[in-house]
Amino acid sequence: VDTNGDYLGSNAKVFPVLVIEEPEAHLHPSLQYKFLKFLHTSDNQKARQIFITSHSTNITAAVDLDQIICLSGDSNGVVNVGYPGKVFGSDAAGIASKAYVQRFLDATRSDMLFAKNIILVEGIAEQILIPTFGRYISKDIEDTHTVVIHIGGRYFDHFLKLFDSSSPYTIHKRVACITDQDPVRKLIGSSDKFKKCY
Repeated sequence: VDTNGDYLGSNAKVFPVLVIEEPEAHLHPSLQYKFLKFLHTSDNQKARQIFITSHSTNITAAVDLDQIICLSGDSNGVVNVGYPGKVFGSDAAGIASKAYVQRFLDATRSDMLFAKNIILVEGIAEQILIPTFGRYISKDIEDTHTVVIHIGGRYFDHFLKLFDSSSPYTIHKRVACITDQDPVRKLIGSSDKFKKCY
């Protein structure tokens, strides 16, 4: 109501902003999606810009990369700002990578935006094994706010652009990539290249 000129005069608000803090604290995931849809389609919206602070992977999965700003602090207390939608180039490869990452970030994989450290792996088997190996040597990865994200193959290049320190827009996180060696074979004495075998 404070943004309405009839209520406090025409100069009541020059640039009205709506700020919502962690709506996931009070909303079921399906209602979070509905709430975001309402904010995008509200016809009588008085605010010119809306900010939502959140730790919800449901919310980050439901918005475009261009609408996300990641804030993270380092050990010295310096706050780093990352703009995931701006890290991709405007060439064909950059556009393809951005589209791939946008499709990929669902409610479970969006954890990479909130974790302190990220381990990218090829598949679900590695995603299960890495935390198990850590527990085996008494190093629980959850204690260091580390997540293991499987990316369904060797598509690391798309995701590494989000964390590439050569861009001023990157997200400041520690990232490791672990690949496996798929079994290959070729006929003995043959000059053919190795071929995948399962």
